[in-house]
Amino acid sequence: MITFPKQPGLCNFSAILPIFYLIPSYGLFGLINYTMHYGPTRKQYKGPFFTLFTLYTIVAVFLSLAIYFQGHFLAAPMYLPLVTAMPQHGAWPAFTLALLYYSIISGQLVNSFITVNRFTVIFLKTNYPFFWRRYMKFFIVFIFTAPFILIWQFPFSDVQIYMFYPPTPSMGYHIKEGTIGPIDKAYVMIATFGGTGIMSLGMNSYISCFLIKSFMPHGEGRRGGEDHDESSPTNVRFFAFNIFVFVLEICTAVLQGLMQYIESPYVTEPHLYFIQVYVAELNAFGPAWFMFFINTPLRTDIFTLIRRRTVKHRNVAIKSLTVTMSAVPKRETRSMF
Repeated sequence: MITFPKQPGLCNFSAILPIFYLIPSYGLFGLINYTMHYGPTRKQYKGPFFTLFTLYTIVAVFLSLAIYFQGHFLAAPMYLPLVTAMPQHGAWPAFTLALLYYSIISGQLVNSFITVNRFTVIFLKTNYPFFWRRYMKFFIVFIFTAPFILIWQFPFSDVQIYMFYPPTPSMGYHIKEGTIGPIDKAYVMIATFGGTGIMSLGMNSYISCFLIKSFMPHGEGRRGGEDHDESSPTNVRFFAFNIFVFVLEICTAVLQGLMQYIESPYVTEPHLYFIQVYVAELNAFGPAWFMFFINTPLRTDIFTLIRRRTVKHRNVAIKSLTVTMSAVPKRETRSMF
């Protein structure tokens, strides 16, 4: 977080605050993935939507770490001694910038394929399972390899950690490319968000029209037991998840546009950057919490799993205590008479 002029304490607070939602969010990621892949109800989470959701949680971990480093760590006055001790040029700055953009692009691609997933449920109908069984592995490879189109150049473009505003050192540091590589990352980001955004808008509009028609008096309506059925075209919860993610993408795009057109005496407008960091973190953590709160069966499965493990540990502790007490020899008491 770039420190506001004359407000260094705000960024110290902003560097500590994320710890209180980073740790719970990582815990939620673990609980959701354990429930979906190892819990007693794991067979209900075998579809492509949940596979993509797992990929999202993996990307979100790396994205949040990269955001914390660049958005909070580099500028908090309490971390400045550590920042100044780091290499200002070379492999370390290049790695951190590459991790940030790799996570942003791969995360955007995951979100796009989740939208495609809901679209294909309606558009392909009975061919939906076959389509995803056949092409899922190719989609996964694309998600994790496409970002290299941009980040390969960072080791060769003199990435550096620089003082954001030299007259005011307390405003902290930032990361940038010393020399622009052959591919300008601004254009790559515009192409990525613009292309996926237009596609998501079109597909979500199509899904919205279908749902509206379905819930009309003569539509097919919503059947019971669809909370886990990702192949149901009228599953509103999954569509609501798509809309939530799409709104976050719009917020990110608007902030990027404002930062390009609002003039500032600094390299980056500090107030917009302050907001952008938290919106980026909301993009990383928000979808998991949204899914947790709107998906009642998933939430029930998680709480059931927690209760079972708690009871199991309690029973093991009681059994161990009982065995220990039974192993203690009884003392013989002799009469004094």
